[in-house]
Amino acid sequence: MNRSATVFLAVFFACSLYAHAEVHAGERARAVLLPVSGPMTPGEKAQLAGEMTRLLGKKYKVIHGKKVVAFLEKTLREENQKDDCDLEACYSKVARNFNAEIVAALVVSKKQGSDYHAVFNITNVLEGKNIYGKSGDCPACSIGKLLELCGTLAPPAE
Repeated sequence: MNRSATVFLAVFFACSLYAHAEVHAGERARAVLLPVSGPMTPGEKAQLAGEMTRLLGKKYKVIHGKKVVAFLEKTLREENQKDDCDLEACYSKVARNFNAEIVAALVVSKKQGSDYHAVFNITNVLEGKNIYGKSGDCPACSIGKLLELCGTLAPPAE
């Protein structure tokens, strides 16, 4: 092979590797959104999950819904059979099942009357550490106010 062809192939190969690396560098990490937890109707939980999915989707490729719920329930049943039940192990299994390393959870709790408190956490299960967390109060709360609160709880898009 002549020198020009060799140089061309080397440059072509190097550019191909660079382009491949750029595609992977631009990919968003996969995050599993766990079912919303709290004293709300299934419809309200679905609305909150939809809003958190939309907000998280700016930063992550979000996996959520019926398949996540079914796998989480199965995993929790299995884990509860053990003497040393470990919630972190459950979350890790869920993340691995969906080829993700991030698990996100929104938990809403009732304080008094119509006052609620919401906590949103994102955990990197591979590293075993919480990478983001924020909470907020919702006085005289309604589903509309909770949806607005989601916007303040979600991490900023980067």
